Amino acid sequence: MRQLCLARVFVVAALALFSGCGTETEPPPLQCTGGQTECSGTCRDLRTDVASCGTCSNSCTSSQTCEQGQCQTPPPPCATGETSCNGACVNLQNNAAHCGACGNVCASGSCSAGACALVRVCRDGRITAPESSDDGNEVAGDGCSTSCSVESGWRCAGEPSRCHLVEVEPNNSLANATAAPLLPLWIRGAITPGTDVDVFRLNLSGVADLRLDTFDGTYDGSESSERCNGGIDTVLELLDESGAVLISDDDGGLGFCSSIDAQSDKAARRLAPGIYFVRVSSLGADSISAYTLRLQLRALCGDSRLQGSEQCDDGNTTSGDRCSAVCQLEKAGETESNDTSTSAEQLPSVPALIGGSLTPSTDVDMFRFTVPAT
Repeated sequence: MRQLCLARVFVVAALALFSGCGTETEPPPLQCTGGQTECSGTCRDLRTDVASCGTCSNSCTSSQTCEQGQCQTPPPPCATGETSCNGACVNLQNNAAHCGACGNVCASGSCSAGACALVRVCRDGRITAPESSDDGNEVAGDGCSTSCSVESGWRCAGEPSRCHLVEVEPNNSLANATAAPLLPLWIRGAITPGTDVDVFRLNLSGVADLRLDTFDGTYDGSESSERCNGGIDTVLELLDESGAVLISDDDGGLGFCSSIDAQSDKAARRLAPGIYFVRVSSLGADSISAYTLRLQLRALCGDSRLQGSEQCDDGNTTSGDRCSAVCQLEKAGETESNDTSTSAEQLPSVPALIGGSLTPSTDVDMFRFTVPAT
């Protein structure tokens, strides 16, 4: 009887023990926030944690960093003046792929002082390396070539470039005259010693009116730079191909500078096509360290522009079409009958020169023309 009771005591105690264990609760799972991941009971950022880089089990070395889940070995330190861009040491002041900042690529392929050079476009009127001139046109022989470089014998400045020819000594006779390749043109010269003379050769392609001027050595092609300072006193002469003087001037320009102008000088009007010479000298044989000769066309027959002494310009140099080969009106006869508005003679252009007659005396002549729109 005592043994049975003892067995019951043990059973009850065991049940009580097991019953007590069953009432204990498990700890809640670890809650990680901010993009972190639970790794062995610790929240870690797998993007930047060197102990768990990319995965919980991936650990970077002591010299590495974790960037975007990848162990990265930092590049060696860059030299003074260089910056690390994508693992490479570059100079941001002159690197066209990293100009001023990593990844800033220069479209021109050139970086200077941390700024991209402009994209080079020849003939845009702006000088960008390796250009030495840019006059904004595609014409060669005007001082700035088609590749935007200064041509031999010329000087250019400004944007767009203004170019002038420089006289080539000796040029004191018709035989060694400095050639003027085109008009308009300005040429820089000097009269040294004072007994020197400068001769320039020009070739007129058609009947033309000329204007010739001298200025001091500061003229740059602009109207505001037309000056005659420094005490210079020039003499200007226009010669035909044989060397005969057609017209000369001493002080017809600004100050004591010279000017020959077809507007006031008949000898400079309607010059036939061919070779002419311009001669510059110093009055009183005083040296002139620098002067400028400007050559211009007041009119060129056949260029379709009515200018200077022209009475007409129909774009050609053919006579018989009411505008002559020298751009003067040709007289045409009237066509009868033309005595009413219906039968009026149509004029092809105005001005026009027409010869007619009134026979009998009661006759009338009527002409019709069109005023072009402006």
